[in-house]
Amino acid sequence: RLKQQARCLQQQVRRPKQEARCLKQQVRRPKQEARCLKQQARRLQQQAQRLKQQARRLHQQARCLKQQARLLKQQARRLKQQAQRLKQQARRLHQEARRLKQQARFLKQQAQRLHQQARHQHQQARRLKQQARFLKQQAQRLHQQARHQHQQARRLKQPAQHSKQQ
Repeated sequence: RLKQQARCLQQQVRRPKQEARCLKQQVRRPKQEARCLKQQARRLQQQAQRLKQQARRLHQQARCLKQQARLLKQQARRLKQQAQRLKQQARRLHQEARRLKQQARFLKQQAQRLHQQARHQHQQARRLKQQARFLKQQAQRLHQQARHQHQQARRLKQPAQHSKQQ
């Protein structure tokens, strides 16, 4: 019976100690949980900040891309206008080339006509030269003939005068 009493007393002494340990643990647990939650909150805040910075970067990047797209659009418009101008210029040059070709053909025909005309005039000049030479020779013959007739007339005239004087 004493032993039992002693065991009961021991248990009675042990029980408050165990209860105190339990209470201590119960107090410690919320503190740890609070610390965990605090760390978790800090981690989430850092993550949120990183996401915010990333979002800002993406926004800037989007703005840059938008601006770049606008510039490319303007450049495309300018190139299109330039292409149209070059097309018109090419059309004008083509028309000018056709005109010059026609003009060259006309000038070639005119040159051929003038060449034929020159050849004709050259032949005509040669003919006139020959005719002139022939007329000159004829004139010389007539001149000689006239001189001869004049001399003959003078000779015939002289004896007649001589007989009149006698």
